[in-house]
Amino acid sequence: MIDIENEIIDEIATLLEDYDPEIFVSSDSSKMPPSFPAVFIAQTDGFLMPGTHVSTHEENFRSVTFEVDVYTNDLVQRKTHAKQIMAIITDRMRQLNFTEQSSNPMDLTTTTNNALCRFKSVFRANVDKEGIIYQR
Repeated sequence: MIDIENEIIDEIATLLEDYDPEIFVSSDSSKMPPSFPAVFIAQTDGFLMPGTHVSTHEENFRSVTFEVDVYTNDLVQRKTHAKQIMAIITDRMRQLNFTEQSSNPMDLTTTTNNALCRFKSVFRANVDKEGIIYQR
């Protein structure tokens, strides 16, 4: 099976830790991050591209989807801070040939902490068996 999840997560985590050594990055999502700012990134979908395997049933291409959630709690500029972090992630994902499918703020008014801001983005790409990423 073609699997690039760990490589993508590690690359984004390293990039973000250079930006802010205190940032929390994980692939295990939770309802409330243990610290802020926080980024959850995970591969949420992956499937064999139809018509791309041979008679040996070897997997040649896989379509993958990554979801990224950014949480901030800055009292003054939480939305701006979340956008800055997401811009760093989006820029790198585009450099890796991912296509951003959606990006939007998420409503957190139902939580007990109204000082939180959350942005969610979804990225998609195709990956071959050598790990080369193609735009989708």
